[in-house]
Amino acid sequence: MSSTRTAQRPATARRRSPGAMFWVLSVLGVVVAVVAWVWFGMAFLEEMTEQPKAVAAGTSMAGFGFEFGTVPLLVAHAVGIVALGLTVFPRQPRTGRAWGYALASVAIASLIGMIAAQVLFGGRLFLMGAGAADVFVP
Repeated sequence: MSSTRTAQRPATARRRSPGAMFWVLSVLGVVVAVVAWVWFGMAFLEEMTEQPKAVAAGTSMAGFGFEFGTVPLLVAHAVGIVALGLTVFPRQPRTGRAWGYALASVAIASLIGMIAAQVLFGGRLFLMGAGAADVFVP
């Protein structure tokens, strides 16, 4: 006779909660999201502050923020979704539920990162760029 502690779960049983690695990556994702959003803001700040020099030189900084801010931000989100989606329920097939957990975790981490960057840039995170260069006061 075996006790309930030593009895193994049947192979068809499903875990109801995500695995430990999912939670570790989710917490790490908050740090990555803050860094990615601050990087996004720094790229657009660079575009905005360097635009007057670029105009004087006959060029433009337009597009710098997208290239060096938005693209890395999108890549960070994609990597986060894939990493979390693959670790949410270990040793089980990937279902819509697993990807839902991954999307929710990345969305929450991204929101925290966006708020942190918004605070750091004084509420101007989405107001910076080459077009805002003439109204920027350092």
